Amino acid sequence: MLIPTAASKTRNFGLDVMRATAILLVLGSHAFHIIAPLVPKSISFISLPDGVDVFFVLSGFLVGGIWIDMLERNESGLLKTFFWKRWLRTLPSYFIVITLLFLVRLYFSGGTFPFPWRYFLFVQNMYVPEWDPYYFYPEAWSLSVEEWFYVLMPLSTLFLLRFIQQPKKAVFLFAIVMLVVPFLLRILFFVQHPIESLDDWNRYLRHITVYRLDMIGFGVLAAWLKYYNNKRWEMMRSYKALGMLLLLASTIIYHFYAFGFMFLSLFYFSIVGVGLLLLLPTIESMKCTSSQIINVVTFLSVISYAVYLLNRSVILYPLILPFKPLFATSVVLTLAVYIAYVFLVILMAYGFYRFVEQPVLKFRDRLDIKKGQ
Repeated sequence: MLIPTAASKTRNFGLDVMRATAILLVLGSHAFHIIAPLVPKSISFISLPDGVDVFFVLSGFLVGGIWIDMLERNESGLLKTFFWKRWLRTLPSYFIVITLLFLVRLYFSGGTFPFPWRYFLFVQNMYVPEWDPYYFYPEAWSLSVEEWFYVLMPLSTLFLLRFIQQPKKAVFLFAIVMLVVPFLLRILFFVQHPIESLDDWNRYLRHITVYRLDMIGFGVLAAWLKYYNNKRWEMMRSYKALGMLLLLASTIIYHFYAFGFMFLSLFYFSIVGVGLLLLLPTIESMKCTSSQIINVVTFLSVISYAVYLLNRSVILYPLILPFKPLFATSVVLTLAVYIAYVFLVILMAYGFYRFVEQPVLKFRDRLDIKKGQ
């Protein structure tokens, strides 16, 4: 079967809903460039949570849970195994996309386009912004945050275990450090360089790795609670209304810059992180009896990484937006292009998953089986 369906017993429906929702939010935010002129100003204030933030917390929860389980089982060669599984999941597809983009740019520039080595090492947005956020592959900022988390979590916890010798305490300390340090760095940055516009906030804070790791830290803390304090984890379901309220408050703060850019710069990410943390126990426990709904959610969840890689720099920028003057004057044409764009992204993402991601994952799984024999 090409895509896992309702028959799959290994998938969590609620977490698939969370992942599918996140990628639809990301896709919707990018597709908004197509229909923005059609949106009445009277409803333009409506905003939704950032899909990237949802991905960050979900990633911290899932990958943090995997790492905790590996530590507790004290697997041999766990560091090598962890890196091998994580990087085969994300790097081959990413490297293929940015290599193709580089070759296209190189061709159309007559061979003068510089090699984007920073993107291959995930350092283009480590602590300073890209010199031009639309230079090459702007959406890669969020993957850089993820990849550095994959490096920091195992190395930090293994280092802490030299002194603490208890995975429970080591992972908890790592999660707290992940929450505190980026927050303190944002305070330090804002004191030295006050943010005065949303563009500055996006470029100098939102897209910078060292300032965004705390969002993943909330996911790691959630994984820690579920693994070591499951009773409290289940009790947290009663706080789902508070979690939803915090997310609603974050969208209002984001759109209206409530309390000024200082509040947005320092506390916005923390509010979103706490809100998603409080919602995770409820989301994880979600069930569904409709196989049709499960199949749709699973499909969107499975192709979400491919959608992330392709939707903007591969499809929207070169194939859609250059022709905007041709369709922007017609409401019907604009809506048709919007719908066509979404379908094109989903179709290409499925093809990418089927012929690129899936073979790599099968190769990874075969190697795991051989190691276990």
